[in-house]
Amino acid sequence: MRSIHFKILLFVVFLSNPALAFYEYHCIPHAIASGDLVDVDWHPSGDYALIGVNDGKILKVDASDWTVSQVAKPDDFFLNKLAFNPDGTEALIVGCYGYCALGEGRIYRWDDSAGTVSLLDIGSLPAARAVEFAPDGSYAVVVTWIEEITDGILTVWAFDSSLQGFGPPAIGRFGCPCDVSWRPDGQEALITTCCSSSVQVIAYRPDAQSSDRLVDTGYNGFGAASVDHHPLEGFGVVVDQSQNVYRWDGTWESVDLGSGWFYGIAFNSDGSRALLVSYASAPQGNLVGTVFEFLGDQGGFSGSEFRDVSIPDFDSDPWMGDTSTKLAAVAFRPGHCEGLIVGGNVGGEPKIIARFIDTRGADCLAPGPDGGDADGGNDDGGIEDGGELEKDGGEYTETREGDPGDTTDSPTAECSSDEDCPDGHACDNEGKCVEAKKPGGGCGCDSGAKHPLAVQVVYLLLLAIVIYRKTNNLTE
Repeated sequence: MRSIHFKILLFVVFLSNPALAFYEYHCIPHAIASGDLVDVDWHPSGDYALIGVNDGKILKVDASDWTVSQVAKPDDFFLNKLAFNPDGTEALIVGCYGYCALGEGRIYRWDDSAGTVSLLDIGSLPAARAVEFAPDGSYAVVVTWIEEITDGILTVWAFDSSLQGFGPPAIGRFGCPCDVSWRPDGQEALITTCCSSSVQVIAYRPDAQSSDRLVDTGYNGFGAASVDHHPLEGFGVVVDQSQNVYRWDGTWESVDLGSGWFYGIAFNSDGSRALLVSYASAPQGNLVGTVFEFLGDQGGFSGSEFRDVSIPDFDSDPWMGDTSTKLAAVAFRPGHCEGLIVGGNVGGEPKIIARFIDTRGADCLAPGPDGGDADGGNDDGGIEDGGELEKDGGEYTETREGDPGDTTDSPTAECSSDEDCPDGHACDNEGKCVEAKKPGGGCGCDSGAKHPLAVQVVYLLLLAIVIYRKTNNLTE
């Protein structure tokens, strides 16, 4: 009997675990029959995303209806990475012609206004492995590599806004590069290496003397697959092809997550959280698409800032994954509480495009209730509260885009009917304007999270009591 009660308790604890309800995942159908989905990046407007397939195909996901279309397929092109510039007018897609270790580098340009892809005439380059625009958009860096007997020649090329190379490139003898990410101030970019016998994380410092522009940071991990920087605090987080995650802020810190073989990481636009993606795994016997969340605004770097938010039932329809299924890249949709994860089985099926939705509603990049900027749930000192709007005594604005500071739109203004109150407010029984209740989870996402967490927990506890009493009756 005690065993039954203990199982009931575990069931309730499992269902009331907040991490289990933070994300919804939806499989986006497509007709891509060949190639591996290796990278994804959003247009800054959030209207669409581009996905790179290693056989050269470039896909477009339209966020208005979540349809997938192929927009280009350059001949004999092995695609590695793609990145938009900050104003969204263009994206660069980098890779190589032929075998990438020895092949010739190629750079293609996506023109946002024309919706076309064209090859840049930049002369001869080694195989292009990674690309990222500087935070101010003034130039982009492309990282190339030539394999040699030991290590290889890594080169960082800078291209100005006209996409013509400028200044001498930075050159060093390092391992094969896999990713690059800029610090928000533009003073340093981190380059990860992971696909050769030599594994490093290199700091690229464009304003340093030529001999100090590429510096080995002393990273001692297994294989630095991907890197992203906190958009406000500026520290970098590197995911390793193991269960370890590393933080760089002039020195290294690491966390062992106990599971995972991580390949991709991305912060959301305010840095309040990041997602890490990995190979599928079955830590408790049930296959999941491994996804971890990092709470980037908590100020620390320990296991308590990470939680498992994996895709459940990953071996079932519609995912049909197995232990060889790799989630390769992730990107948040700018200004929204959702994004995309891409990946699949190397050289086979499935090929996965997953839409994730953060179900925390108002705590996910929602405009503050007093017209403040999106703040990830920390509105004017408020704390994350499971989706309820923070109440901070601020004045409400009718446009919700800024408060001029007057009191004409005060939520406590006297009223006799709803017409006397500003938009989004109603007249209560005491003759005061108060915020009108809204359905759903906030942030424009119909998340399905209809009840605050506390209510769900109480409901589950009551359910456990009913089950407990029924089991007692059955045994009497």
